[in-house]
This record gives sequence, structure tokens and C-alpha cells, in this order.
Amino acid sequence: MIEWYGTPEELNVPKHDMELIEKWVEENKIELHEIYHFLHDHEMEGSKIIYGEQIEEARGDTRIISYEVYIIYDAAFIIRSEERQISGTNEIVKSSTRLGSLELPKVEGCKDCLNSKEQNKY
Repeated sequence: MIEWYGTPEELNVPKHDMELIEKWVEENKIELHEIYHFLHDHEMEGSKIIYGEQIEEARGDTRIISYEVYIIYDAAFIIRSEERQISGTNEIVKSSTRLGSLELPKVEGCKDCLNSKEQNKY
């Protein structure tokens, strides 16, 4: 379901984290499908946080690392985001990396999918 853009070493992501992401996606495919329909119907983009952690570093900086599913129209990606609060300042440095693409889950008998197929006939 997830097409990773590299190995754990190439992506600089622990293999265990990749396994947790795959498990989370499988366990939450109905919720992801519902989020997809909501965003698609309202012509919006959005993300759902899979997992995150806050790390206090020795020099006083705070890092927040999260993994997210980012959905825009008919595309979904697995993203790693990092925010770093620089100690003693109001500065926050943010970065995001696409780790892979996600095939949006299909749900058997979804009325929203059936309705959109009917509308696309015309």
C-alpha cells in the first residue's frame, strides 16, 4: 500500500518507524478513506498525524518529530516533519521530507465512491 522512496538508511528513518507506519495505515484505512472523501469533497488538502515525539536536547533546544499522511486531491504521501525550537529565542525551524506515496485505501460498497462514479458518467 505504501511505496517508499528508499530504504530506511537512504531515508534516514528507523526501520521500526517504517513498520509502525505501515501497521498504522493498515489499521486505520477506513478512517483514511473517510478523510480522503471529506478533503476531496471540500477541495481541501490536509494531514493526519500518525506518530510524533518531543525530544529535549542537551543544549536546551526542543525538537518535535512527527510522521503524517498528507492528502491533496487524489494523492497521498507519507511525510516526516521536524520542528526545532531554538533555545533562548522565538525561532522555530521547520522541515518536511516525503518518505513515500500511499495508495488511498478502497472501501467495499462505499456510497461516496459509488456516487462519484455515477456523477463522472456524465
